[in-house]
Parts: sequence; C-alpha cells; structure tokens
Amino acid sequence: MAMRFDITINIQAAREEVWQFLTNTQAMSGCVAGLESVTVVEPARRFLARLAVPVGQASLACAAELEWLHQLAPSEAALQVRVAVGQGGATVAAAHQLLAYNAVRLVNGCAGFTRVQWQLDVDLVGGYAGMPPQFIHPLIQKQSQAFFTCLKYRIENHSAA
Repeated sequence: MAMRFDITINIQAAREEVWQFLTNTQAMSGCVAGLESVTVVEPARRFLARLAVPVGQASLACAAELEWLHQLAPSEAALQVRVAVGQGGATVAAAHQLLAYNAVRLVNGCAGFTRVQWQLDVDLVGGYAGMPPQFIHPLIQKQSQAFFTCLKYRIENHSAA
C-alpha cells in the first residue's frame, strides 16, 4: 500500500537557516517524537535510530535507517527512511518494513519567510502491506504534524535543543 503526504509550511527564517537546521541531525532529531537514540554510520549521510513511537497510550519499539540520497544546499534534498517495528536494528534485512521517501524543497518566500515543501511517499512492505490504511495513515499524519510544528517553533525561536 502506497501513501503520499504533502506538507507545506512557512517558516520565518532565511532559507539557509532552515537548511542548516534540516541537515543538522542533532537539531532535527529533537523534533522526532519517541526518538531514543541516533547513531551516525556515515557523517552527514547515514544514520541508525531507535524509537518508541507513541500510539495512543502505548508505544511501538522501532529501528530506523536514514540516508540522505541527495542534497543541493540550500534548496532541495531527498531522504530515505526504512523502519522496522520491534527490530534490534537490522532494518535493511527485515522482511516487514515501512519505507519512506522524503523530498524537501526550500523556496524563498515573502518578508523573510521560507516555504518548506515536503513530500512524503510511504510504502508498507511484507506483513505490513496488509495493515489497514485507517490505522497507519492517521499515525503518520500525527507524527508528521508534530514534527513540523516542532521544526517551525525551533527554527523561529533559534532553539537547537
């Protein structure tokens, strides 16, 4: 099952400042709900993460592998994310995964604003492919909304942590 999410936000900051935040793993990771740890595999390119993704009153233990596929500073980038629920860190070999391809564009806006255009394509693989859309779609939507609310707040308030 493939899902697409299109998110556009305006951030009151220069495009270069937004870019610096988005490509700073430490800064950006502060906006990922449930993030427990990040391990740098290849600086500024590949990372492993452990998460406890909030789902209602509970949380799902997840392992994720993130890789910047493309960066053209300060205007566009592509990030691939592989997530496996309950895995000990072996996301690439996991038979059941959530695969997310993120494409981001930063465009100069009016009066010192930067328009962030984020497109997220999500595929569920293996046993996850049968997961009902009414379960997974709101979960991804909620996580994305929380991420972008945090991103906007931190950049506009110059808060990296």
